[in-house]
Amino acid sequence: MQLSPLTKYLTYQVYQALLMVRKIGPDEEISYLHQFRVALRRVRSLQTLYLPDSFSFPPELKTFLKTTNPLREFDIFLLSVDPNIHKHSLKELRSIRYQQYETAVTKEFRLKLYTLLNTFYDSLIQSNPAIDEFQCEQMTQDHYRVGLERYFALSEKSTRKELHKVRIHFKTSRYALEFLNEAFLKNEAKKIDECKKIQDKLGNIHDLYNQVEWLKILCREHPQKEFKQLLMERKKALKKIRGTS
Repeated sequence: MQLSPLTKYLTYQVYQALLMVRKIGPDEEISYLHQFRVALRRVRSLQTLYLPDSFSFPPELKTFLKTTNPLREFDIFLLSVDPNIHKHSLKELRSIRYQQYETAVTKEFRLKLYTLLNTFYDSLIQSNPAIDEFQCEQMTQDHYRVGLERYFALSEKSTRKELHKVRIHFKTSRYALEFLNEAFLKNEAKKIDECKKIQDKLGNIHDLYNQVEWLKILCREHPQKEFKQLLMERKKALKKIRGTS
């Protein structure tokens, strides 16, 4: 059986996620969790864009991805904390991170996830999803165009939810454009760069919103001066980036 370009791309992403399962943990590099999530998000985004009715992303895998959301957000937060200013806080924050990973990424978690990914990989091969190249390119360009329209329609009054929707829209556009690029269907390097820039802007706002919410909880549970200082820093940064973006 001749596999379609889309099937080859999707199965490659699932295999990449499989390789990361054993590497996700509190003592491992944070890049492993990120690579795992990106690989599956690529699959989910392309399925949603190209094959919304004929092929579905396993709901169990959606649940596993959702479970890792707080872990990734915490990793991003820790990377943004200046060790020269918040040396004492970092020690406790890293301890909290370790506990979160230990609780979420158990042996049972890994085994079930590994089984689900293998089953999903096999089902992709068997179903061999495909899409006409012209239709694929047209859908990708239309999605990118709509994203730009929504982005330039944003204002200082745009809600967090509206910003998040546009951010997710551009993630899908970027993954679709990268598929066209990497499958040698069309060179879309310039549009991919534009998606990255917009993603970074909206992603920074999204991260700050999450960090402010999480730090509020942390300050209630651990009323330390440095945690309150971190909260004030994040609030100021969010206000500033909302005003300039």
